[in-house]
Amino acid sequence: MFVRPAQEILRTLDANGTLDGLPFMPEMLSYCGKRYQVSSRVIQAVLDGAALGHHAESFVRAFHNDDVVVLEMLRCAGSYHGGCRRGCRLFWKEAWLKPVAESGGAGFVAGERTTGNVTPICTERDVMEATRVRKTPANEAPRYRCQATELLRFTTPLPWWDS
Repeated sequence: MFVRPAQEILRTLDANGTLDGLPFMPEMLSYCGKRYQVSSRVIQAVLDGAALGHHAESFVRAFHNDDVVVLEMLRCAGSYHGGCRRGCRLFWKEAWLKPVAESGGAGFVAGERTTGNVTPICTERDVMEATRVRKTPANEAPRYRCQATELLRFTTPLPWWDS
């Protein structure tokens, strides 16, 4: 798969830099216009309850749509998130990808929300600014927003019998 050029991806994003609640992060911009192999489709993810601060258990959550994949070897470098070193796998919406022409048409081309030379609602600067939580008290260390911190927003809980 090819990761679409940044301008095409920006046309799919809302003013918060998300598509269906999933943030497109500035660390992902360096992958735009390049070819990568899809590692797997993502149906569900586990949210570590300890990360929420008030739960001891973990939660299995389902993605809203069946249109999220991970690309081989691509991880978040944390460069726009205060130097975070967690190295999280990056989630990619199919709308941000297009098949390699040599694949004989196999794969997918997801429809874009806009067509033509329409100015994107979201800019690269908006994507970068969306990484910071805006209402941080002056005496606290900056807090950041990323795919890992927003997992609750773009997934839904799975009943224990479906996980």
